[in-house]
Amino acid sequence: MADASQPKGTGFVNLSRILDANKNNKLGEVVGNTLKGRAEGVRSNLGAVTNEFEQKRQAGALDTGANRDAREQALNKIMGGDTAVADQTQKQFDTFRTGKYTGPMGLDETKSDILATKANQLQGDVRGLNTVSGRGALLRQTVGTPQYTQGQEKLDNQLLGQNQQGFAQARQQAQGIAKNVQEQRMAAQQVGQTEAAKARQFGQDTVGQLQSNTGNIVSDLEGRAKVANTQRPEIFKALIDAINAGDITPEQAKLLGVQEGVQTYGANINPNIKMSNIEANRSTVANEQDKARLEALAKLSGLNGIEAIDATQVGAYNPLDINQQGIQAEINQRKQRYNDLLKKKFLSVPLGTRDGNDPSADATYIDTRYSDPQIHNQERAIAKLPNESNEQWLDRILSYGTKDGYAESQYTDLTKAGTDPRLKYLQNLFNNTYQKTLK
Repeated sequence: MADASQPKGTGFVNLSRILDANKNNKLGEVVGNTLKGRAEGVRSNLGAVTNEFEQKRQAGALDTGANRDAREQALNKIMGGDTAVADQTQKQFDTFRTGKYTGPMGLDETKSDILATKANQLQGDVRGLNTVSGRGALLRQTVGTPQYTQGQEKLDNQLLGQNQQGFAQARQQAQGIAKNVQEQRMAAQQVGQTEAAKARQFGQDTVGQLQSNTGNIVSDLEGRAKVANTQRPEIFKALIDAINAGDITPEQAKLLGVQEGVQTYGANINPNIKMSNIEANRSTVANEQDKARLEALAKLSGLNGIEAIDATQVGAYNPLDINQQGIQAEINQRKQRYNDLLKKKFLSVPLGTRDGNDPSADATYIDTRYSDPQIHNQERAIAKLPNESNEQWLDRILSYGTKDGYAESQYTDLTKAGTDPRLKYLQNLFNNTYQKTLK
């Protein structure tokens, strides 16, 4: 209950409270602390908004050390021959090629707008300490109540104007705070623009590296094609010389479509071999490894397939135009002619007291003629068995001096052991014709 001895409306009631509050400059301290608290709140929230921006920037940055390492490792792996592309790697490169920075372009607009408003209001309030109206507004915010009268405010205003040392620190903390907010906003915008530019460059570099690696492979293929075209005459001559010498390599046998060591029966297969008039190109000289590397690079480039070469022509280059069917036909025809000739000549030569063409009679004669088991068995080998075809018989005779220990020296010894004209004929036939094989 109010004291009846004190007049109402004169400010004396409030004067006691104000004087007490202002003792040792408490009023200035209260106002100063309020201003300091507001300044600290703006700075703290500005730091939080800035940290939030930084976290999102890092998450949305494209040009990072991790991404550069991933790109380099993937490309080195492919160029090194490991052409398997994982789904994760493909997704990474899909992102790399976009060249897009997905982070923020500045501080959160809503939050930074609020901070800028608060900072400007704070600085306005601090400047207002130098004016009656400014101090009045600040007093209403800090110590004022719904019952705060104009008289009370006027007295407090006068006291506050005379004792401002209590909020000297608040003035210092509030100084430039609006500028700080604006500078942080501008700095974040610059960082966002920088990240966007770096991302665009990263995307361009990624595309450029994919194209460069593809170009390196293509350049290598074009170089190989040029060399292949230069070497065609040499390859052709080397094969013909090898055939004429009867000494071909496994690779040359594969080109001819024959097995290494096949007997040609003196067949002339050279007309079936020509130098190709189709020049090599980067597609036809490519191998499966080249194709796989180009496919992997195309996948990381976002392409549906290889564009650098024609994948259907990989490995199609052949420096020679070889008619393998013609070669085999020539050998078979030659073999048949010798088969018929050998049969005719061989059976037309008499063998001592031969009983017609009965092979058993030949065997009996041989059994009684030679006592040497080795010679006996070898001579048996040239007798045609009743169930053999002419071709089977000829093949067995042709192998007489070349397989299973029937070396030429043994064959020569056999012919020296007797005077059988058939053996002499067979020796001459073997030496002059059937020794011509592709070894």
